[in-house]
Amino acid sequence: MTRPILSLALLLTLGCGGAQAAPTRAGEYAGPNQLEFLVTAPVQRQMPPERHNGVARVTGDDGQVVTLELEMFEGGDTCAVTATRAAPSGERETLTVNAGHECSSRFAYEGSPVAATVLIEQGTVRFGPGTLEVELSGEFVAEVASASGTSEVEGIARWQLDARRRGGTR
Repeated sequence: MTRPILSLALLLTLGCGGAQAAPTRAGEYAGPNQLEFLVTAPVQRQMPPERHNGVARVTGDDGQVVTLELEMFEGGDTCAVTATRAAPSGERETLTVNAGHECSSRFAYEGSPVAATVLIEQGTVRFGPGTLEVELSGEFVAEVASASGTSEVEGIARWQLDARRRGGTR
């Protein structure tokens, strides 16, 4: 006679939200982003921020580490990064991007072709209901083409993405 009571108690617990599934993070998120550069060599110069549309794809989530594929410019080069969660935190959570990822990208900045490589030193990933925010920063080296030739610059890059899930909210 204890089995029916246990089963009924389990059904009531599950039905009342006692054991809720964690939201799935897999999928594609797209939205506006901002790219900022502080050039530190050969001269110091804060470059004006650039705004574009970016994409983030969550390609893996093992419960501890989330793998993302990022496009700073929609349709452009991709960069894979991983982020670690301290503990599951439900619908809204913040993860820390694992340092050491190297991201390369070719793009036009203020009309000039650029080939840049950024070494990610820090970053965060924030999930919300149907949303994803990514902030990354690190040292960069870039080759910038101009009418007078190609020059190499170094500095600090910062990228922020504020995206919504494509195709639904969960």
